[in-house]
Amino acid sequence: PLYPYFLAFIYALFGGGNLLAVRLIQVLIGSLIPVVMYIYCRRIFSWNEAVLSGSIIVFYGILIFYEGLILKVTLSLFVTTLMFLVLTYDKRITVFRAFIGGISFGLSCLFRGNMLLFFPFILIFLVIQSRIQIFSRLVMFVIGVIICILPVTAFNYYRENDFILLTGHGGQNLYVGFNEYADGKAGRPPFLRANPKYEEYDARKYAEKETGRSLKPSEISSFWKKKAFEYIKVHPSQAIQLLWLKFRLFFNGYEIPDNKNFYFDRKFSPVLYVGFVNYGVIAPLGILGFFLTIPLMRKTFLLHTFMIVYSMSIIIFHVYSRYRIPVLAAMVPFASHSVFWFIDKLKSKKWNQFLAGIIMLLALAGFVNQNLGEYSFAQWHFNQGKGYAVLGDSMNAVKSFQEALKIAPTYAEAWNNLGLIHFQQDKLYLAVEEFTKAIECNKNLAETYLNLGTCYVNSGNFDKAESLFREAISRNPEYEKAYFNLGRLYILKNENQKAVEVLETARRMDPANKKFLFNLAETYEKVDMKKALELWRTLFATLSDDNESQQIRSEISLHIHELESGEIPDKP
Repeated sequence: PLYPYFLAFIYALFGGGNLLAVRLIQVLIGSLIPVVMYIYCRRIFSWNEAVLSGSIIVFYGILIFYEGLILKVTLSLFVTTLMFLVLTYDKRITVFRAFIGGISFGLSCLFRGNMLLFFPFILIFLVIQSRIQIFSRLVMFVIGVIICILPVTAFNYYRENDFILLTGHGGQNLYVGFNEYADGKAGRPPFLRANPKYEEYDARKYAEKETGRSLKPSEISSFWKKKAFEYIKVHPSQAIQLLWLKFRLFFNGYEIPDNKNFYFDRKFSPVLYVGFVNYGVIAPLGILGFFLTIPLMRKTFLLHTFMIVYSMSIIIFHVYSRYRIPVLAAMVPFASHSVFWFIDKLKSKKWNQFLAGIIMLLALAGFVNQNLGEYSFAQWHFNQGKGYAVLGDSMNAVKSFQEALKIAPTYAEAWNNLGLIHFQQDKLYLAVEEFTKAIECNKNLAETYLNLGTCYVNSGNFDKAESLFREAISRNPEYEKAYFNLGRLYILKNENQKAVEVLETARRMDPANKKFLFNLAETYEKVDMKKALELWRTLFATLSDDNESQQIRSEISLHIHELESGEIPDKP
């Protein structure tokens, strides 16, 4: 929950929406990570290992990539390394340093909620390191954590009237990790759209429909958590297979994309090739270093427990490249230790140990760099096309969608978006072909039926359009836009009673939608004038009193007055 406040702070300083300022500040923060890592590695390992750890971070390609994205990844890694710096800076942990350690840990939790699972292990570390006044150090650490987390919890309670410690999506994330469509990444049922615009809405609507009542965020999370555990209980073998798959994905060298694809974007940014260090190299060395440093556990306790706890906290849910970045705070120092362990064995001519280490490293490299599936750029050409479409660059949008279809000819969403562009260009014949092709590729994509139906409305084939709108609703019964378009179609067919019934359904699904309310009020004038007046007044009350809405408010006010006086008014 902290990243939006970080963005708001930057916008307040440099102007709203100044993404360049955000990126530059993230680059600055990212440049501090190698320094911070060097300092705490120097406290645990040798000078050489500390220098190598910092150097690895400098040339770590995916980190350079994430510094330029509007994501919390860079800040999350920074506060994690800062936490290690504070807690390991000196063998003797003072009361003040315990407090600052609590602050740094609390901040890391505000960037990644799963960091909370590391809390008891830090307490154990403080007990091990503190020879006197153990209780006071534990208390000060906890106070530092509370200072960071309590404001967020209090704000959540104020906004939602619900106890939410940090975020209320744990259950939803667990369900994504354990369901019949799960693939270790973002596999989920069709009724839970992966688009951030709809994720929360879909999860809430489905949970409330199943329970038959309105739910608080914590109740929604509990609903999906229960669904995940039901799946595990009914399908234990599949659940174990999923855990094993996610374990392999977490330690796999491929950077699994979520918001952006490192490998695709690298084609457009040569600077990303400067970052030649990658997970496929560091992970085998880091895992080997994890085992080599077990004899040093008193010094490396935090690094060892963090690598285990953090890894498991991601594996239990689902895996993306950006989720595993904080584990580098422990893995990179372990990797550096492995490198100098091999150098030491060479210098001391301990050939048996050196050879055994090489065999282990090769085995780990094979495990980390195995191919776990086919990855294509189709989705990323598609995303690029959507970006061009938003900017109004139809020509490049079409090129990008066509590139996606060259790679994946059955990519239904690409056909659908190609159809949307041609529909906007009044090329109905092309749009109909492309929407039809999209349906052939994916018969469950409700949006495509809606778009094809809209084409038939424009061509005057109302019966075909109605059939397609109803098909969209059957594919997604919660698709409020399909109900709205069906209602508009009934208005065109002068079937106003049917229109009112369908538009009421759309409004129930999205009560805040002013467009739905406007059309419903307008239609009620032909069916029930009393109800129409009530809806016009409701719409008037929902409009703000700013300059942008003032003209609309005036027109609606005049329209209400005309209806009340019995005049036949023009529509507002």
